[in-house]
Amino acid sequence: MTGSAPRARLARRTVELRDAVLHVPAGRVEAKLRGRSPAVAAAIEPGTGEGRLRLRLDEDAYGVAAGQTAVLYDARGAVVGVGTIEAAE
Repeated sequence: MTGSAPRARLARRTVELRDAVLHVPAGRVEAKLRGRSPAVAAAIEPGTGEGRLRLRLDEDAYGVAAGQTAVLYDARGAVVGVGTIEAAE
């Protein structure tokens, strides 16, 4: 197969974080998953262990890769959490 994958195959709606630190109770955030991409609204869920969180994105995100840092913001733009992306679906 040559060429790039169709854009739809690159879309991600669930992001798993490790080494996560959250300074507010779980709820809604704006998640910045790449340095130059816009933040995406997301719901925070507990992950599968200590220091792990799951983000359920409201819309598709592209270019999400393991090892990148996810920065979580509240509605006013204050940083409320951070974690390392472990996986994305």
